[in-house]
Amino acid sequence: MGAESFPAADCHHRSRDSGSDFNLIRPISAQQAVARSGSLDCKYAAHPCGFRCLHLRNERRSFVIYFDTAYIAKCYLNEPGAPEVRALARQTGETASCELVRAELACTLLRHIREGYLAGGRATEVSRLFNQDIQSGVWILFPLSTDLILQTAQRITQLFSTGKVFLRASDAIHLACAQHQGFTEIYSNDRRLLDCAPLFNLTGRNIL
Repeated sequence: MGAESFPAADCHHRSRDSGSDFNLIRPISAQQAVARSGSLDCKYAAHPCGFRCLHLRNERRSFVIYFDTAYIAKCYLNEPGAPEVRALARQTGETASCELVRAELACTLLRHIREGYLAGGRATEVSRLFNQDIQSGVWILFPLSTDLILQTAQRITQLFSTGKVFLRASDAIHLACAQHQGFTEIYSNDRRLLDCAPLFNLTGRNIL
């Protein structure tokens, strides 16, 4: 998963009655994050109510797109490109991914903590909100089944004769999952994943 680590910014939410928005301030430095690591003042993560508050699911939509973990992370962390990714998710019909995103996003949060961009308490809150959004139907997560793993491994072995291919297991699972579920495109800002998308008969899309 190719999400980059950057300091997250503050954001303030207004109720549905007054409209929802992200008011981003200048990101704090890693040193400030470490100094304030005991704080729960929403300086590191994005939305205090979870992405569901911005998804506006009562609007009529008619299509589904596939996000990898890098794009889903930008819906919760104020990384570069986050506003554009959130706007895309709001505009689409439904947004899908693989159950693998649960573990990958947890590792992304752990990396942000390690690199001083995210307090442990805030990471826990982001994780809770993400899982709550899954339960609320914000994200469609396809199962990480034995069949999917076998199909992924089979496709990788078919690439043995193609020469040098830089393909990570997690990327291959996302690509195989998207292909298996009938998608023709996958959204990510991970260059390695996008490069390998055609190997799974997919078009890689990056709006950033």
